[in-house]
Amino acid sequence: MNDRSQLSVFDFAEPEETREKILAVLWNEPELNSYGYGKCWPDNDLAAMRADALTDASCQEFEKAAAWLQQMNHVASLNRDATSYNYKHEAERWFASTYQGNSYVANGMLIIAALHLGLNVRRIVHNGRPTPNAHINLPRKRPGTLTEYGR
Repeated sequence: MNDRSQLSVFDFAEPEETREKILAVLWNEPELNSYGYGKCWPDNDLAAMRADALTDASCQEFEKAAAWLQQMNHVASLNRDATSYNYKHEAERWFASTYQGNSYVANGMLIIAALHLGLNVRRIVHNGRPTPNAHINLPRKRPGTLTEYGR
């Protein structure tokens, strides 16, 4: 569908409701923030990055990510062929083809949504260095991979 005005409008919850869900995850994950795990750059302020996960915009990103994740079948083991950063793009494509409005989803908000939904999430360590990304127990074959969302 090319005319986005013909798409449905997503029904977002009140930000206060969503913030409670996000806070519950952040409480158990001290390195997690809206960008992913840890600081993007050494001089970043982790507390400010974590506070960014509680803005109204981040609450909406969490909800978009959760709605996409709830459509997926979950498998027993982590999918090491894709990362949370890949998934955030899939969630954005799905949202853009399904609903009106801004489709952006931050990497960290997708990770927070996955943890909230009880998925298995493991921070990725590459060459001995932790990254902001995570592996999640989603199947290798997912609806919407690449072009199936009408893009």
